[in-house]
Amino acid sequence: RSYLEMELLNEKLLESEVNKSRFLGIIRNEFNNPLFGIIPILDTLYNDELDKDKKDLIESAYREILILHLQLDNIIAASEIESGSLHREKSEFDFKALMIDIISILKNIHFEKEMNLETNIDINIPLYSDREKIYTVMANLLSNAYEFSKEKTLIKMDAFIDKDENLVLKVSNYSNKIKNEDKIFDSFYQENNDFNRTHRGLGIGLAITKSFLEFLGGDVHIKYDNHINTFTCTIPNILDNSDDIFDEGFMFDDFNDFDEEVKF
Repeated sequence: RSYLEMELLNEKLLESEVNKSRFLGIIRNEFNNPLFGIIPILDTLYNDELDKDKKDLIESAYREILILHLQLDNIIAASEIESGSLHREKSEFDFKALMIDIISILKNIHFEKEMNLETNIDINIPLYSDREKIYTVMANLLSNAYEFSKEKTLIKMDAFIDKDENLVLKVSNYSNKIKNEDKIFDSFYQENNDFNRTHRGLGIGLAITKSFLEFLGGDVHIKYDNHINTFTCTIPNILDNSDDIFDEGFMFDDFNDFDEEVKF
């Protein structure tokens, strides 16, 4: 092919990537806006004059909206990874505030299991990274812990900055030993992966978590000890507020093949 033909092809590819990103952004907004528009309607309908059965229905509808929101975020994230249209958007954010948002959602979704969540967050300064991707990472790790923990047991979450200025995140839960640690981060993998499985979910949360962490320059590993599974993540450059340039694309390699108290 001539140089001109190659240049035109390259321009079309770049335009295609821009369109993919724009389309996924539109899809996210078009679904999330009505979903969260329903929540204030439910709040309005929920009042002291309703009987218990109607209140239970409203609370159930609220929980289903939260579940749909988390699943939609994962579907969009997987699409962005698979299409190679991931982008890194650095911003300043408060990690504690981020965790309060996540915990309030998961507390409502998994209230029936009566889990006890212990949080130890030793971070009192602003962080600089892609807040939305870290939100997705933590939402998936904690959601996985809630889903696969035994009822009325403890989930522990630790967060701190290590000596190398990495953000370190640990999520531990009481559960069975993961049989195939080399596959747990594969998309659509679940150890009981049939139509009679007892755990809900799309089976892509941990795969997205690993991909997002790698995209941010970090990593994740699992340790099992005395019935406790611990996921440990590290994210570098978390205190760096300088402007920088990141890779434009990242492929998802295997995509196609108790009353809780928040204490800081």
